[in-house]
Amino acid sequence: MISETHLKVTKTARVFFAGNAADVELDTAVIVLHGYGMLPAYFLRKFDPLATHKKLFIAPEGLHRFYTQGSSGRVGASWMTKEDRLTDIADNNKYLDQIMDIPAVAGAKKKVLLGFSQGTATAVRYYCQSNVQFDQVILWAGVFPHDLSLPENVTRLNETALEIVVGRQDEYLTSDAVLQVSDLLKKAGVVCNVTWFEGTHVIDGDTLAKVLNW
Repeated sequence: MISETHLKVTKTARVFFAGNAADVELDTAVIVLHGYGMLPAYFLRKFDPLATHKKLFIAPEGLHRFYTQGSSGRVGASWMTKEDRLTDIADNNKYLDQIMDIPAVAGAKKKVLLGFSQGTATAVRYYCQSNVQFDQVILWAGVFPHDLSLPENVTRLNETALEIVVGRQDEYLTSDAVLQVSDLLKKAGVVCNVTWFEGTHVIDGDTLAKVLNW
């Protein structure tokens, strides 16, 4: 007979910063969650030009690392898979709670949560399942996770400025899928804004500055 149990273990996670991580009186702290198969050190390069001594970008690394092709070569990270997903979601939420306790983040006047691609689902789940107040939640090249109950989270979602950002040439996300999700949100009573830019499945610097109102 085969049975299953879970053991609590301690794992060391990597967190990367663009900006002054020692400043505990920041104007803005932006938590950015990378996409599938990415590494935050490289992902942050898209945000670094906007980082100043009063604006900090924080990129936690997904807790699952793997070789992206075969058994050697380039390494990427992931937030979760379909396997034991509820455990991974709970672990991610606890992980992000610790990110919010970093002194520079906790002391920031404004807090923004941005998820890119796979990171959008992790961002939405964390926002809806936590008590942390963000001034803005940005879903970039990703949409609302289908397994999260929308009716139960309408009030919570309307406590922040919710933004969906997508490239018109995004190779993974069709415009129809984006419009379908935005219509679903609006019909449920969730206020959200959709921003389009000319580009593919990437972070566009000019659009990022516009969405952040910088």
